[in-house]
Amino acid sequence: MKKKYRSKFFFFRDSNFNVFYKHVNELCDELIKAGADIQWSVLVKGSNLDKNLFAKMKKAGCHRLARGIESGSNRLLRLMKKDKSVEECANLLEAAKEVVISDMAYLMVGYSYENSQDLEQTA
Repeated sequence: MKKKYRSKFFFFRDSNFNVFYKHVNELCDELIKAGADIQWSVLVKGSNLDKNLFAKMKKAGCHRLARGIESGSNRLLRLMKKDKSVEECANLLEAAKEVVISDMAYLMVGYSYENSQDLEQTA
């Protein structure tokens, strides 16, 4: 695709990209081994990620993560049936920052049952 479209920039829009840690790890190994020399960004979920994987992703050309954090309120995250906490999200944001991968967070405002305290926590 790099040659065909004359582009070194790619965005992986697979909502299941990091469902399996091993899959992401192996993809990065192959990109590094092949000397792919591309830059890519990816939509990720809040699980199956850590600083070591972020470092490998960076080495494989990842320069931006996009993720739906949704809210800064643990109460709302539970109502949304999200399997993550605000603290876990903050830790992952910090880990990505440490390996110098930019992070784009999607937040929701106006969710049903959201109150002023939830909105303040998100802000």
